[in-house]
Amino acid sequence: MGGTSADVCLFERRARITNETTLGGLPVAVPVIDVHSGGAGGGSLARIDSGGALRVGPESAGATPGPVCYGRGGRRPAGGGGRARHINWASMRIFLARATGVVGWRLVPLLVASRHRVTAVWRTAAKRATLARLGAGPVAVDRFGAAAVRTAVAHHDVVVSIATHIPRSSLRMMLPGAWRENDRIRREASRILAEAARAAGTTRFIQESFAPIYEDTGDRWVDELAPIRLARYNRSIGDAERSAARFTERGGTGVVLRFAAFYGADSPRLVELVRAIRKGRAPLP
Repeated sequence: MGGTSADVCLFERRARITNETTLGGLPVAVPVIDVHSGGAGGGSLARIDSGGALRVGPESAGATPGPVCYGRGGRRPAGGGGRARHINWASMRIFLARATGVVGWRLVPLLVASRHRVTAVWRTAAKRATLARLGAGPVAVDRFGAAAVRTAVAHHDVVVSIATHIPRSSLRMMLPGAWRENDRIRREASRILAEAARAAGTTRFIQESFAPIYEDTGDRWVDELAPIRLARYNRSIGDAERSAARFTERGGTGVVLRFAAFYGADSPRLVELVRAIRKGRAPLP
């Protein structure tokens, strides 16, 4: 793959040889490797001409800064190779960070049942075995190790970041330092994961977030365009969302899912709420 052309040769144990080719428009009657050249390479600039048609090349973005998909300061799109790749949306390769939480346990079987190939991060041997039974490919990775994360994320179409470390009770939420690990995950691990996804050419990065961060809107409806107001205790939510925003700025599609409280038999919040109500108390929602 060159800057403005792509040269392709078929190997069947060895390179295919031909006696019929041309060079500069002239016939060449000697045995040569059978190479075919395409008209657009990885750096061929794409544009819309005056008639509204897509044109690719012959201008090249070059190696530095390269096309916009390289994320190195280039501003113009390339229509050749670059980091573009065909994705079978009916069977995607999905990397799921923290697949053993309240959301992960439900998400993995749904993805597998939809014929997607899931790589799921595990933390204990028991959870690794469970993920394998659910049909995922379990992987252990240090979420704060940039090199390890890059290796784990390679060759995936979509990366999903739903890792958190939420205190298990309302009382613990009030203790100093209770959110320290969760803040580090949202601030550092999300950034490392998003950067690894972009380096791997991943097309979509999905980041978990939290819904109750909006300003007071009175009786007006709240949607994703409503302004948010972060406080000291939840500032790392903004850090995590910025990781998704940077992924988009560099040519990918960053998605933020703002969750609220979860209700289910295995939700610590709901279990705590039910126990308190049975004792006649009304804890924090």
